[in-house]
Amino acid sequence: MAFSNLTFPQLKLKHGITKEMVDPISVTGNGAREVRRKQNKIDRGVWSFPARNMYEADKQAIVKFLQQTRMGLDSFYFQDPTYPEFNNAVMTWRSSNTYWLNVPYDATTGGIHPVLRPKLGELTIKLNGVTTTATLQTDVSTGMPYIQTAGAGSSSIVCTVTGPCYLVARFAGPLNYSITAMQKSTLSGTCNVVPTVVQLGDFQIVEVFE
Repeated sequence: MAFSNLTFPQLKLKHGITKEMVDPISVTGNGAREVRRKQNKIDRGVWSFPARNMYEADKQAIVKFLQQTRMGLDSFYFQDPTYPEFNNAVMTWRSSNTYWLNVPYDATTGGIHPVLRPKLGELTIKLNGVTTTATLQTDVSTGMPYIQTAGAGSSSIVCTVTGPCYLVARFAGPLNYSITAMQKSTLSGTCNVVPTVVQLGDFQIVEVFE
């Protein structure tokens, strides 16, 4: 699988979408003892989409996007409907002129939930209210992303970020759909194009760290 560099389409109707933070645990044993292992260092988001609540245009956009991502093989950019953008969000100081790039809703890790592939060009980054530029870096010991600002930073200098927040996600499991072509209209003066109706099953999108 690979990262597609595509962005999940913005839906016109978001009613009924649910989100949960999951912490997968693998359990093994030898008959005498049980061993539990945390599969991910941090919790990851899972979003459930009820297709019955979607407009026809949304369904068609999702089917097209599924085809573009090789039927769910590739990951993509995704905006969490509950946290689609940074709004003057304060980043945690790391050291010198570097700050952790994270979203605050992951209670398990104390608010450090990584944004691995931000679109820095769409973000406004400020140090004590003064706009600056930054580059994306990765901590070699933890794999966590951070930004290195052009301006001087310190624990007493507040770094804020404003702009769209993109996570990396993929479709969870197969997505079932069918496309039905309706008959042409026989009425005079009406459009003779064959309309299509997409029958789309409920689906899930799961966050990935790559």
